[in-house]
Amino acid sequence: MKRRLVSLLLWAVFALAISPFTLQAQRTPPDTKYWGPTFITSPVFMQGFGNIHITNEETGIVRDFKNHISIAGISQFVGYQFNPYIIAGIGAGFEYWTNCKNAFVPIYADLRVNIGTAPIAPQWYINVGYANRWYIDSKPYISDKQGNSKTYIIHGDRSGLMAETGIGIKAQVSKDVAIVLSGSFKIQESSIRFYRGDEELTNMKPLLVNTSEHNWYTFAGIKAGIIF
Repeated sequence: MKRRLVSLLLWAVFALAISPFTLQAQRTPPDTKYWGPTFITSPVFMQGFGNIHITNEETGIVRDFKNHISIAGISQFVGYQFNPYIIAGIGAGFEYWTNCKNAFVPIYADLRVNIGTAPIAPQWYINVGYANRWYIDSKPYISDKQGNSKTYIIHGDRSGLMAETGIGIKAQVSKDVAIVLSGSFKIQESSIRFYRGDEELTNMKPLLVNTSEHNWYTFAGIKAGIIF
């Protein structure tokens, strides 16, 4: 259900971004700010998709787990608008992985491009940086069951690189304030911790997660923002 909702929202944002009225040539309103220091505060919601895997070193068998992780967070951008089209700066955020109770603090360089000077026009952005793991719930949870077999895992075991991009609509509401709504895609480097051993886990051994394996986590969602 969450995946369908995210897909519908992304399609709606994309449809707005390419609608003809946003691409009509219009003069920049004389009272619109188009250079100077710029700040953007953005709440964000994302839903994980794709697979995360673990490998059995003895057999070489790879087991895949669906990425059902949801992210709720907020970010703050501080930068400079050089002209009506280009904004560049740095950003930091706080992202909470709600399902597995982990938290990350991403720090990144951010580039934004206004596609046109109309009061309502598309905006594209991209950022690249590093997501610092701020908190991790040390208690594993059962990822899946296959017969009597249980797999205990912990997602987001370490800090790692991250990159995010999105496209949406920027609407000027006053001289110094605009709002933006974007469909976003994010990839983050981290790892999954799990139990690897010959003996089966019992009810007395749910915390034996003795192995960490590198993975890339992928997310898609919605990012809103207030530009001032």
